[in-house]
Amino acid sequence: MKPTPLIEADPVHVASVSAIIKALYDSISFKQGDTADWKKMRSLFIPDGRLLIPKRATTDSISLTTEQFVERGKIVFANETFAGKGFRETEIARREEAFGFIRHIFSAYEAVLSDIDDIVIGRGINSIQLLWESDRWWIVSMVWDDERPDNPMPDWANP
Repeated sequence: MKPTPLIEADPVHVASVSAIIKALYDSISFKQGDTADWKKMRSLFIPDGRLLIPKRATTDSISLTTEQFVERGKIVFANETFAGKGFRETEIARREEAFGFIRHIFSAYEAVLSDIDDIVIGRGINSIQLLWESDRWWIVSMVWDDERPDNPMPDWANP
């Protein structure tokens, strides 16, 4: 069954694995006074795509549709930590496994508040599952975990 996108993607953003990963990071990064590009983010995910927010100390894991994640993201980026500031998440290292039309990406990232000085607010790894279908890459699912004292980044993720 051919996926029907929620929003048509820019073909450049979904033409290669590197392009879709870059577009994903670009979609949630924004300059001071702007906001995330939720339209771009929606265009990258297969219609039934899922994002799993991992378990935290006080909450269980939460599985969200792309649209639920966008609505939650709008609230998170409006809070005082981010409001009026720039935010940038960038890939710092990658591991990729391939089989046929599927790819599994371990993408190490760094998150930065960029209002005045670049302040690193976190690092972690995104686990991203991709599918090649209908002449483009789709994000099928994504889950991540953050670096913390009891969960250090692996050696390959430290550039």
